[in-house]
Amino acid sequence: MGGEVTGQGAGDRARSLTADAVSSPRRAAIGLVFLLLLWAVGEATAFLGLRALESMGKQAYAPTLEDDVSDAHRDILERVIDGKAEYVGFSRELGWTTVPYGRNGLYQANSQGVRGSREYAISPSQDILRIAAFGDSFVHGDDVPNADAWSIVMERTRTDIELMNFGVGGHGPDQAYLRYKKDGRVFSPQVVLLGYQTENINRVVNVFRPFYSPKTGHPLAKPFFRLIGGELQHAENPLGSVAQYQRLLDEPATILGTMAADDFHYAFRYKQGPLDWSPMVRLAKALVFELKSRYMNPLFRNGRYRTSSAAFPLLVAIINAFHCDVLADGALPVVVLFPDRSDIARLTTSDSLQYEPLKQHLLATGYPVIDLADAFRPSVQSSELDDLVLAHYTASGNSVVAEYLLAEVEKAGFFEERSRETLRAELIRGCAGRETAIEYRRPSLQYARHSPSIESWPASAVPGQGLTNEAGNGNIGAQRQR
Repeated sequence: MGGEVTGQGAGDRARSLTADAVSSPRRAAIGLVFLLLLWAVGEATAFLGLRALESMGKQAYAPTLEDDVSDAHRDILERVIDGKAEYVGFSRELGWTTVPYGRNGLYQANSQGVRGSREYAISPSQDILRIAAFGDSFVHGDDVPNADAWSIVMERTRTDIELMNFGVGGHGPDQAYLRYKKDGRVFSPQVVLLGYQTENINRVVNVFRPFYSPKTGHPLAKPFFRLIGGELQHAENPLGSVAQYQRLLDEPATILGTMAADDFHYAFRYKQGPLDWSPMVRLAKALVFELKSRYMNPLFRNGRYRTSSAAFPLLVAIINAFHCDVLADGALPVVVLFPDRSDIARLTTSDSLQYEPLKQHLLATGYPVIDLADAFRPSVQSSELDDLVLAHYTASGNSVVAEYLLAEVEKAGFFEERSRETLRAELIRGCAGRETAIEYRRPSLQYARHSPSIESWPASAVPGQGLTNEAGNGNIGAQRQR
């Protein structure tokens, strides 16, 4: 009997082992299915998250491409090569600019590439105050038709004023300065406005715009400045001809790698990787970059400009050169600060705007400054933010700018020659003895092989190498996109 019990126990153990052997693969399969379901849910959630961010107008996933250009940018660059432009076109000296007689759905330029249909004589009449404005899309008045742009509103208000709007979407202060030298000074304006928008500090350390703004409508390179040993040095456009853009399409990895060494944003922004097909990976990269931009950005600290960054002294040097060149030309320079949407939103809760360190430096140095935050402060208390500014100022926002600027110009006595000359004489003493004029030149630049790390950029120098330029001319280029 004992033997029978022992035999029965052995059979039970055998059956148990068999059941365990069968259930182990089943449990593994169930576990795998569960993990796959979790992964699928995670991918679907990340995909919806990316779509939600895009619907909010944010660049949810926008990596820097290291070895190619995007399909959208390739299409635009083919238009550059084919010589097709509607409103904004390729410029060897500036990177891109408004083309003569340019026109699209909202904008129209005259024969001089100035916004508006009005033509301007080379020299203003004696009874006219001529003001020339330079800067980016906020100066240009993007997203409103010509009739609602602040510059044209100002011209309609008084018959004794001309306001030549040389603003170009995407331009940085360096390009604004160069456009004044190339296109503006010949018109002998009595007052020159350097329009400066909150975000513009990023542009003085950018060479190839897609490195900074991967989904830009202007996938073009630009001239830039270096600050070495306190001396401002001008380096021309590294893609200064149509032939070089063709080479960019043919050998993108080589050309992009060459420009990368001069571009701060190439080192700072995340790159495309082999796992980026995954929505979770894309969302993770986008969120990490958002946190990095907010809390670890070398250009900003606590929501304000970091004065110890490489960009800040370079920006100040460019503004100083612009300021002193305008004075040397017999005109009166004024820096006009254009707050962006985020800074206008801050006006309801704080007086500390992102560009406050720059404003305080300019005022302490004695620059004439008009801060349009002061124009928007009363309006934002009584109006919805969207009524004044979206991506750019609305028609109502442009009216606020025009009314405030005109009042400031009148209050400063700019319509009176004696008042202008008195102020100019005071300002020019601050530029005496300084070598500020930056002439166009063709530095012999070598091909750079490596992109420097952010930490390698000291405040006293913005180093880098670029492409040696070929000759190139003409206003041919990309269709304007915001």
